[in-house]
Amino acid sequence: MIRTINLLFILALTSFVNGDHFADVVNKKVDRDVDASSQLVTITCRIAVENSGKTPVDKYFITFDDNHLSQLSFIEASLVKSDKSRVDLKVTEENLPTGRQAWALDLSDNKIAPGSSLDGIEVEAVFTHLLQPFPNTISQSERQLVLYNGNHYFYSPYLTKSQTTKVRLSSSSIESYTKLRPSSTSDRTVNYGPYENIAPNSISKLQVHFENNSPFLTVTKLDRTIQVALWSGIISIEEIIDIHHDGAVLKGPFSRYEFQREPTNGISSVKSFRTKLPATAFDVYYRDDIGNISTSNLRTGLKQVIAELRPRFPLFGGWKTHYIIGYSIPLKDYLSDEGNQYTLKIPFVDHIFDNAVIDEAVTNIIFPEGATNIKLQTPYNIIREEDQIHMSFLDTVGEPKIILRKNNLVEDHIQPLKIQFELNKTVHTFQKPVIFAVSTFLIILLLTFILRLDFSLTKNVGKDGQKKAQNAQRQVDKKPKLKK
Repeated sequence: MIRTINLLFILALTSFVNGDHFADVVNKKVDRDVDASSQLVTITCRIAVENSGKTPVDKYFITFDDNHLSQLSFIEASLVKSDKSRVDLKVTEENLPTGRQAWALDLSDNKIAPGSSLDGIEVEAVFTHLLQPFPNTISQSERQLVLYNGNHYFYSPYLTKSQTTKVRLSSSSIESYTKLRPSSTSDRTVNYGPYENIAPNSISKLQVHFENNSPFLTVTKLDRTIQVALWSGIISIEEIIDIHHDGAVLKGPFSRYEFQREPTNGISSVKSFRTKLPATAFDVYYRDDIGNISTSNLRTGLKQVIAELRPRFPLFGGWKTHYIIGYSIPLKDYLSDEGNQYTLKIPFVDHIFDNAVIDEAVTNIIFPEGATNIKLQTPYNIIREEDQIHMSFLDTVGEPKIILRKNNLVEDHIQPLKIQFELNKTVHTFQKPVIFAVSTFLIILLLTFILRLDFSLTKNVGKDGQKKAQNAQRQVDKKPKLKK
């Protein structure tokens, strides 16, 4: 009886504060799965929604507490049907009536009728820099411990009738965790709940302190250049990458002897990582400011080319490295055309290493000379800066270049851009040969003119000049000499 009264009071309070929509919609059951086994935190929520109002519901809102909201990198949603098939749900960013940032799930094709419920809504969100090393400095032989700060409850603008949470860790070595009853541990998992009748926007601090020696590598800056060359039929890609190890900072000097003597010494350091390139990639190179890094290795598979990249030194917490990787791919796999209309489909970013975090990415796309009317379609929000001109060999007006920028990316952002542009095939086909032929002809004329010029220091008088000089000398010899 008391629980029913509390539930009615919460519903009335929600209706007063947020409006009818948030009072009518109720989270009937929520199962949360928090994966903290790598440097990323991925939260998957499976939600059953009930409509207790009198009008159909065609929109459902997702939001996060302040700690998670500031580190959110990627979010997507789908509807899992009874036959296990999935239907992607459109997710758009909106603000709640309270002004709080939220994401709206479009249920227009799956409206929740009054008095009915919709099971199978699944939301996946990926967060970066949410795990903090604690302690933040360790010696070379110590293991790395991290803290995850979260919420026992599913943070939602709706009332939640029942909810459970599982926190999955990378190790069974758990230093401590908050014990909000009911809670338990099993191997690498901390289980919370079920909790019932959770008020909207409820917060209860959850903290887990555990061992995590996963690579905490962050790409602080990615400068990616994609050059489309119709003449050669290839796309050249080069990436300039700055990487920083965001794990616990190495305390004290580095001993290479101890590092090589014991396999577990420097367990949280990164000795090498794998970069997955397209299966058709060729002419791959890997170098830094010193030159080619010969410790790399390349393996060709059916679906991808794997580059085993080994920096010149192992990366410990607080250390960083800088390198360049480049390769070429066939143009026909990414570019299609219809008349003078071209469509390019290529990822904004590509795989660098598993569970990568990219703080800042800049992608430069260089189109053939003469390309016009460049239109861009992106799978997520990307900043397009002012277009520029790139000058190359035998160019007259230069090649158009667009510059795209985005911060806080993960592997889920490896999705293709769709770029449409116009290009006159005839002009582009004959432009460079004509320029080359004209340039060669002008150079030959210039060389011919230069070779005909006389740059000698003494004047060449020729045969007539020689005769005149000889006659003048004879006249001088015929003059009478003065007697002494």
